[in-house]
Amino acid sequence: MSGRKQQILQSAIHIIAEEGYGALTMRALSRASDLKLGALQYHYPTRDDMLRALIEYITQEYQALYD
Repeated sequence: MSGRKQQILQSAIHIIAEEGYGALTMRALSRASDLKLGALQYHYPTRDDMLRALIEYITQEYQALYD
């Protein structure tokens, strides 16, 4: 995973932790990631794409704790 994608997903985790799941919009994520919306959509075209990647990222992080 590229550093940029990891930055985006870490920002998504931060938004959810601080403001709740409902606050996680692509615009909020672009601001938190310090990216233009178009740059964010280059990596994750839709919110659903980003959420799938986020679930996979979190799962991998937890698996790494137990390996």
